[in-house]
Amino acid sequence: MTAKIAQQVRSEQTRQLYDGFPLTCVISVAVAMLLAATQATTMQGPMPAIWLGLVLGAYGARTLMYRSYQQRADRQRGDSVWLGRYQIAVILTGLAWGSAAFLIFPPDNLPHQLIVSVILAGVAASGVTTLAPVWTAAAIFIIPVLTPLMLRYAWFEPSVALPMVPAWGLFLLLLLLTGRRIHATNLANIRLRLEMAVRQTALRESEELYRLIFKQAPLGILHFDADGNIIDCNEKFVEIIGSSRDRLLGLNMVNDLRDDAMKQAVRDALSTGWGYYEGTYESVTADKATPVRVFFNGIRDDVGEITGGVGVVEDFTERQRAEALVERHAYYDALTELPNRRLLLDRLEQALSRCRRHGHSGALLFLDLDHFKRINDSLGHGVGDEILRGVAQRLGQALREEDTAARLSGDEFVVLLPELGDRSEEAMAQAQGFAGRVQKILESPYEIHGFRLQVTPSIGLALFPGDADTAQDILRHADAAMYRAKAEGRATYRFYLPSMQDEADERLALESDLRRALDRRELSLNFQPLVDRNQYLVGAEALVRWFHPVRGSVKPTDFIPLSEQTGLILNIGEWVLREACLAIAELGAETPDGTLPRISVNVSPAQFRQADFVERVRQTLDAAGVPGNALTLELTEGVLIEDLAEATAKMHALKKLGVRFAVDDFGRGYSSLTYLKRLPVDVLKVDQDFVRDITVDSNDAAMVDTILTMARHLGLSSVAEGVETPEQLAFLMDRGCEIFQGFYFSEPLSQAAFARYLRASTPPSATAAGD
Repeated sequence: MTAKIAQQVRSEQTRQLYDGFPLTCVISVAVAMLLAATQATTMQGPMPAIWLGLVLGAYGARTLMYRSYQQRADRQRGDSVWLGRYQIAVILTGLAWGSAAFLIFPPDNLPHQLIVSVILAGVAASGVTTLAPVWTAAAIFIIPVLTPLMLRYAWFEPSVALPMVPAWGLFLLLLLLTGRRIHATNLANIRLRLEMAVRQTALRESEELYRLIFKQAPLGILHFDADGNIIDCNEKFVEIIGSSRDRLLGLNMVNDLRDDAMKQAVRDALSTGWGYYEGTYESVTADKATPVRVFFNGIRDDVGEITGGVGVVEDFTERQRAEALVERHAYYDALTELPNRRLLLDRLEQALSRCRRHGHSGALLFLDLDHFKRINDSLGHGVGDEILRGVAQRLGQALREEDTAARLSGDEFVVLLPELGDRSEEAMAQAQGFAGRVQKILESPYEIHGFRLQVTPSIGLALFPGDADTAQDILRHADAAMYRAKAEGRATYRFYLPSMQDEADERLALESDLRRALDRRELSLNFQPLVDRNQYLVGAEALVRWFHPVRGSVKPTDFIPLSEQTGLILNIGEWVLREACLAIAELGAETPDGTLPRISVNVSPAQFRQADFVERVRQTLDAAGVPGNALTLELTEGVLIEDLAEATAKMHALKKLGVRFAVDDFGRGYSSLTYLKRLPVDVLKVDQDFVRDITVDSNDAAMVDTILTMARHLGLSSVAEGVETPEQLAFLMDRGCEIFQGFYFSEPLSQAAFARYLRASTPPSATAAGD
């Protein structure tokens, strides 16, 4: 029995004692008055009245206590105080009754002695039943009532005392045992009622909880009988099945369903107690097919017989959509919706197996868009993404049903042509024809965001099966052929030759060496002087150089693009910035008056996009101990317009440090007045590709003239790169160019050589152009 039940039992026992008092009080008072009146007829003096007063006082006190108890709140009635008070009152009442054996027991009147004895015996016996809820209360009432009578008889002569005292003692014992038995029976009844009430409450709460779960559960729930007829279901089940409750109730799932697997699952539940179904359920009450999972469980009666069952239905629609989405993301490119590398390799492996089995030939085309990075850098990734989508769409239109176009990464696409005939010559001809068609359709201009853009592909082709063992081998071969196409002028295609793999291996080796170049201190800075119209030195551009112990001097055109492709440009760019600032401090000490030379440093797009780029520059300047006005950062147009707001914020933050900005290779990208007016740019640099042919190409001459005019009107300094001849210099000076850079003045110099150049140069009388 729990503590809560025990407390409730005690409360119920106390209640029974108090509830039984009124009737007992009335009868007891009446009997007491009758006894006192009877004894007064034979006894002289006030004793009958005194005894009656004691009894009436006891019952009066108990009446007041009863009224106080009835006025208390239910939660206080179980308090042990009330039971203790009642037991004290019972003792006093028993003593009042028991005093009759001394106060109104006439010594010489046998009839009246018997009247007192019989009345006291009856009162004691009535206490056994009325006080039975608490056995101790009954005992402490009976004993005070009968014990004085036994003592009274003990004073009689032995002939009377010897039989009477034991007889009354046995009667007292009988009453106590009877009271104990009645108490036990009453206690068991109380406990049974309370436990039944608890069970009923728990059952009611359980039923309410079940109904709540049944109605509100996110799963469909149905009940069915022993024949498989649906007898109840919740609204979620109706929603999943797509019917109405009225049409579902009464449906026999053993006979009326279309799906044999579902019917068998119901039979299993009715025969073994458990059934399971997973699949697409076609409703017989509605035109709907739903992917579901159902757990059927049989319900057994008291003897273990299955009398019905319950089914729990889970809608798999969203799960299937999620799984399909996950699978699509695993096998398809999110931007173009073309197959990705994983799916391509799987299909390539299958095509390779079929070709070997049937003696057929196939081809793999590896496409890379020429100069696509320029579009991203100048017009932003949004325009670049539209180009990629357009390429994917055009490739899809050119494919046969059995072909596959895939996007590997960036601007790299692959086309799989699995069935090109039985002879390799025929396969080569078909692959060559397809490559030509792809070139033609991809070279057509793209109209995007008001721009008319044109891209060309470099295509590498690899036939299979040939000597290639795996799909990866074929992909590497096509990749190597694509690089050959780029090396031979771009916008063309080349078939794979075994020697091309050597070139691919060489690129990997070059990347590996480049990763170790910084740690091995193989990189160095050269400085190419910048001169004004009087050919006075006004600064220099810091140019990174790589000297490998085995390869010797590696061309920047070989390792700079590779570093951008591999992400190494971040480490290299940070190193260049740090070394350039240290060089500024060291070179300043070489000048007679300590004037610091202004050094320009190229910043890659990835480097500028770093969230903490401004702080990195600040820390680098502080570490070298040089002011910001000695540093010029060269940025490409694409970096600036990709996120104009972010670029503006970073440039203004650096301008507060004194850092100057130059737009590098101006004229090859967006070349818009919009961003030039908004950004704190100081210098425009004319790309050397335009300078190279300004004396022979009217288009280049017009472009340079336009750039210089634009710089002049915007109040910007102008720098011409790649000046190599006096004719080029004369043209640029005639058009108002202010600063020049190129082999005509000096090749890039080591720091020591540049220091000598710096000491030998006569400082200009005026501040450098652009200040």
